[in-house]
Amino acid sequence: RKTYLINPRFQWRFIGFMASVSLLAIAVLFLSNILFFRGMEREALSVGLTADNPYFDFLQEQKSSLTRLYFGMSGLAFVLMMGLGILYSHRIAGPVNSLNNKMKRIAAGEDPAPLNFRRNDQFSELAESFNAMIVKLRNRP
Repeated sequence: RKTYLINPRFQWRFIGFMASVSLLAIAVLFLSNILFFRGMEREALSVGLTADNPYFDFLQEQKSSLTRLYFGMSGLAFVLMMGLGILYSHRIAGPVNSLNNKMKRIAAGEDPAPLNFRRNDQFSELAESFNAMIVKLRNRP
């Protein structure tokens, strides 16, 4: 069974950051939607259309339809961002956790063996540098 919360403190903060950014983007887009329709209403009034003109009913229908679509897509985007937050935080926390555990085992007296990260993990150069350091330490007189 795969554990996705390897370093919960870091990962929840990362996921919270992803949630904040996505909620901010959603709010900005929704605000732009509101401002767009207000501008359309003001423009219609400025050219002499009265409030009972069918154009305003049409605008209201469009606004309602777009708002429903917007909230549905925003919910989907938010769930997607949370999933990506979990995935990417796992890809970051995994290698750091592996390196930390390896250093603790070496400090406890275990013979240093090469460090290997999963193929798609971030920081592959970190494992390469650590392994090069182990080789240099072994070759010291």
